[in-house]
Amino acid sequence: MDALRITNEVPLGRLPFLNDLLKMYKEDLLRAILEFGRKNGEADTKDLIADVGGEPRLFEQATLDLEKENLITKKGEYIVLTPAGREAAEKIYAKHRFIEKYFSEVFNEPDVHILAHALEHCVSDSLLAKMQGELALMSETLNLSDLKTGEQATILAIAVSDKKLFSRLLGIGLSPRSKVKLFEKLPGQLVVEVEGRKIALDTFIANKVLVSKEDRKKAG
Repeated sequence: MDALRITNEVPLGRLPFLNDLLKMYKEDLLRAILEFGRKNGEADTKDLIADVGGEPRLFEQATLDLEKENLITKKGEYIVLTPAGREAAEKIYAKHRFIEKYFSEVFNEPDVHILAHALEHCVSDSLLAKMQGELALMSETLNLSDLKTGEQATILAIAVSDKKLFSRLLGIGLSPRSKVKLFEKLPGQLVVEVEGRKIALDTFIANKVLVSKEDRKKAG
């Protein structure tokens, strides 16, 4: 938020290049009010400032805007969500949690909270719907090693925690949404075809590659 250290003479809303930052801050604030107010519906201003950060002037502008939009009300040092504010905050919170789940399950990303915090502001509803559909497919997933010789599938996720191994698999073409075909099964390993290349994989690694068979997708 260093970019928000601007002159105090100009309202934040009149600085076009800061509108998006203010919008993101307001969304962060709504989510924080929701989380801190889970017990009794009220969120302490000090807790909110500590959680979302930013300069006092930014916090003041954001709360002023949210109050004008009828999303919050102030009660002394506490802030309460209105019904409309709670609905907006729940939507933001749900998107945040889904993005965490998506990157955890599809990409095995460890720092999902930080990632979700950054992406929740820029993931559109249409992109969110696509991500939700992709994650839903994972309820019907197979391991790559479950395929029969000659079967083709779409890779949904690589469930390995080793970042070097994950990067190496991406480098040989085993990435989400790539097409893979089981060419041959050998003792302890599989030979698969990806992007026209034949690759030998240990069975252990093949068990970590989650796929959706082509015929399942067409049937749905």
